[in-house]
Amino acid sequence: MKKLLDVYDSLLIEMLINESKVKHKLTNSKQLNKLYSDFIQFVFEKYKIENSNARVMITRINKNFRVYVDIAKVSEKDKSSPIIKVNKDLGANAIMKIIAHETTHAKQIIHGDLWYTDTSMQWKGKDYISLEQYQTIVKNLKTPKNLEIYNNFPWEVEAMSNEVNIVNQYKESDNFKILMSTSDDVTKTILNLI
Repeated sequence: MKKLLDVYDSLLIEMLINESKVKHKLTNSKQLNKLYSDFIQFVFEKYKIENSNARVMITRINKNFRVYVDIAKVSEKDKSSPIIKVNKDLGANAIMKIIAHETTHAKQIIHGDLWYTDTSMQWKGKDYISLEQYQTIVKNLKTPKNLEIYNNFPWEVEAMSNEVNIVNQYKESDNFKILMSTSDDVTKTILNLI
């Protein structure tokens, strides 16, 4: 897994160098950035990770990936710095669901529920599946059997249930209602699609 994720990323390097200036890398759209920033803050507070060094990057990533949590750059001693990378070519609704899903994994890492070693994926402090088996399943998600196994990993069950729940909770929040009431017509159209 480390090999897969531990790639040179100029945006990540830029973020680390400018850490005091920027927490999240979002889009070029001021309207969408208001939405994404507010949603990220909402999710981080909900998961009690707002004081972590976790970051969200909405950026162009390898076309084979929609998203991933880059834990390869997180050390065992400091699990508070996962990087969530979301493909910016997705729609706002998909991006928000993915942020909710992947932030669940960041929370699981930060709180010590999810981790990996050189030999296994760990859940709640115990070996759950060998890293080799896990990588084989992930590489072959197009097969129904592997997809079913993957979707039933406990960390995925939790993350998938949060995709819709967290987005719906956000849509009911005062912040979202204020954002709707102060947005221009184009932004309101986007927000209504969420």
